Amino acid sequence: MPARSLMPLEYIADVCLYSPWNCSIDSSVAFGIMQGCIEPHNRQFYNLETTETPLYRHLPPAWNTMRRVDYQEIPWIMISPVIENQPVWNYFRDPANMGRIAQIAQNRIICPYIVPDNANRNHFAPAPFPALTLALSLILLIARVRATVHLAACLGFDAESRDLRSPQDRLKCEQQYAYTLDGSRMTTHDMPIAPQDIDVWNNFRQVVNQF
Repeated sequence: MPARSLMPLEYIADVCLYSPWNCSIDSSVAFGIMQGCIEPHNRQFYNLETTETPLYRHLPPAWNTMRRVDYQEIPWIMISPVIENQPVWNYFRDPANMGRIAQIAQNRIICPYIVPDNANRNHFAPAPFPALTLALSLILLIARVRATVHLAACLGFDAESRDLRSPQDRLKCEQQYAYTLDGSRMTTHDMPIAPQDIDVWNNFRQVVNQF
C-alpha cells in the first residue's frame, strides 16, 4: 500500500514508524515512544533465533516517517489487540500510575487497542492500520487539530505472511527503509530518562517484559 494511505486527511501531519520491517520492539522502545525521548542513535538490535547480524543492510539515520516517503509502497500493517487484563494494560489503568504517565507523555494521547474484560478475543480481529488512521483523522478533523501518529508496535511478519513473502518483497522493504532477519528485536541503549521517571520506567519494563 502507498505510505500516503496512512495520512488520508491533512489533519494527520505525519505517521512515524520506529522499527525496521520484520522487526519487533521491546518495552524500552515502547516506553521511549510513549515518552518521546527515543532517538535513532538509541536503537540497538539483537536476534532471538540466531547470532547473525539482524540487519541486512545499513540502517537509515532517521525514523521511517510516512510524510517523507509519501507514495512509496509499504507492507500492509495490521494492529492486534491487547487483552484488558494483561499486566501491561493494568499498569496503564492504575490511578497511581496514570498521573505520572500523563506528565511523561505530555502533548500525547495513548490509544491502545484493547479487548474488554470477559470479551472473546476472537471477536476482536487485527485491525488494518489505515482504517485506524482514517478514524483518527476524522476525530482530528472535528477537533480542528493536526497531529503526528507514533506507532509503538512490532512490524514483524506473521507466520502466514512469512510463507507468502518473496525475495522481491524483502528487497522492497530494504529499499523503502530497512529489513531484518526473522526473530530480530529492537531495544535501546543510552536512552535519556529523567530521574523522576526512573520508577515509572522500571515498573513499565517489568510488566511489559512478562510477555
